[in-house]
Amino acid sequence: MTHMFPRAVPVAIVCAAICLLSASVFSAPKKVCCVGNSITEECGYPEKLQELLGSSYVVHNEGFSGATMQKNGDEPYWRTAKFRDVFSVKPDIIVLKLGTNDAKSNNWKGSAKFSTDYRAMIDTFQTISTNPKIFLVLCTPAFANNSEEIDGDTIHLRIVPAILSIANTEGLSTIDCHTPFLTRQSLFPDKVHPNTAGADSIAGIVFGALATTQTETEPAMALTAREASGPARAVFAAIGNRQSSAVLVHGIRGSLIAPSGRVLTPRAVGE
Repeated sequence: MTHMFPRAVPVAIVCAAICLLSASVFSAPKKVCCVGNSITEECGYPEKLQELLGSSYVVHNEGFSGATMQKNGDEPYWRTAKFRDVFSVKPDIIVLKLGTNDAKSNNWKGSAKFSTDYRAMIDTFQTISTNPKIFLVLCTPAFANNSEEIDGDTIHLRIVPAILSIANTEGLSTIDCHTPFLTRQSLFPDKVHPNTAGADSIAGIVFGALATTQTETEPAMALTAREASGPARAVFAAIGNRQSSAVLVHGIRGSLIAPSGRVLTPRAVGE
């Protein structure tokens, strides 16, 4: 009995050391919230993004079908449970893709109202304790005579410029999911919502844009190349003096518009 206590002390110390080592080595995965409308909720791009990001990230689909950015729209995102979920998740990254449903004639109240509510949402998300990095996504196009009565010209001529202006004044990066699809109507069977190939392409653009923002001290992506399943493939390109990864899907490559206004377009190896 006299020897049991002295032997128990080093065992306890070893156990504590193992626990501390485990906590330092195995960090929790980063959380990404994809905020949006039915293109986010129902078409599958967040799920594809999860596949591309891998186990170091957890992607939350916070899309809500029919949601508008404007508070006085017919289905304001502000009033949805998904909006409240973003604060519960406490994400490290927010991918903000709203504006499509604002382009309906009964919802559009002008660029000033849209911009005011857009900035208010950014300000609100910036109160989250994790200080999430927010990316503004330019809306995918809506093509003529769609059944949703979404005006493609309003998106192209009003909403996209408004988001770019907001990104500039707020010092945030913009992911261009608009320009690459202007000539790819075939990926939008109902002229608004992407098919599987279109959703995969959106995921690839978002993945590539997030990868472009990586830093040496806090990488936004895994730094090793991986082959994505299906039509996506990992590609690498030097942007500035940093190595960045991107994904080319169905021949579509998006770009990241940095706060400085510089357009960073990942390129495939050999280009």
